[in-house]
Amino acid sequence: MMTGVMIGIASAIATFQISLYALAYTAAIAMPHGFPTGIWDVFVLFGPGAWLVALVIHGIALRMVSVHIPVALLAFVATCVVGLAVIGSLHVGGKTLLAWTLGAGLASWWVARGRRRKPGQAVQGT
Repeated sequence: MMTGVMIGIASAIATFQISLYALAYTAAIAMPHGFPTGIWDVFVLFGPGAWLVALVIHGIALRMVSVHIPVALLAFVATCVVGLAVIGSLHVGGKTLLAWTLGAGLASWWVARGRRRKPGQAVQGT
């Protein structure tokens, strides 16, 4: 269980650091005139800048080590909350925190789904 906590913390720190740069790049993309801001935020700003980063980093971390997945996800989210609080952005970082949580949650689901499949079981569609 302690390994799950450590993996969650490590992947959250990596996600936090990389997302700061990724969000800066996606925020620099000019939004077309008249485009809905909410859709732009979801698909251009927070999609690749936070959600995708969390999905990839947390997914790789979970695939590398066999851990208790819900514990790792909880540690991930708690570390992200603490990180936002430390830099003073907790009150405005709700969308970013949600994007990180969704990305890490999807990665957790993906890894858990893969572990439920028996080793000799064929993947459908192949």
